[in-house]
Amino acid sequence: MTTIALVAGSKSQQKVPALSQLLYRTPLFQKTSLYVEQHYERWYILSAKYGLLEPDTVIEPYSLSFHDLSRDERFRWARRVIERLSHQRIRTHDTIAIFAGKHFQEFLIPVMEGRRFNVTVPLSGMNAAQQLRWLEHALQNENPE
Repeated sequence: MTTIALVAGSKSQQKVPALSQLLYRTPLFQKTSLYVEQHYERWYILSAKYGLLEPDTVIEPYSLSFHDLSRDERFRWARRVIERLSHQRIRTHDTIAIFAGKHFQEFLIPVMEGRRFNVTVPLSGMNAAQQLRWLEHALQNENPE
C-alpha cells in the first residue's frame, strides 16, 4: 500500500516560471511540502489552475484562486484531479492524505472514497496558524540540532 500526500498550492507565488514545489511562497506551503517529503512515499500539489501537479513540473505563475471557482467548476476540477491521480499508479486501498482546505476537499474526498482510496485529512479542524505551528513542531522534533 502506497502513501500519497496532496498539498494545496497558494496564491502567493514567485513572479517567474518555476518548479511547482518552489513556485508557492507561503510558509504553510513550504512547511507542508517539507513535512510530506519526509512522511509520504509520493506527493503532489493541488492547483486551482493546473489541477494535479508533480512537484518537479515547471509552471507559470497564475492568479486564479480556488475560491474564485464556482461549485460546478470545482466539481469539474475534482474530476480532472481524480483522472490525473488514476494515471499516477495510485491503486484502490492506497492512502491519500489531503493537506488542503475544505473547498479542495469538498468534491475530492467523496470521489476518492467512492473509488476505495483510504483518505485522511491529517490537519483537519486546524486553522492555517494552527497547522503552521503543528508542522513547525513536527519538523523541529524530527530534525534535532
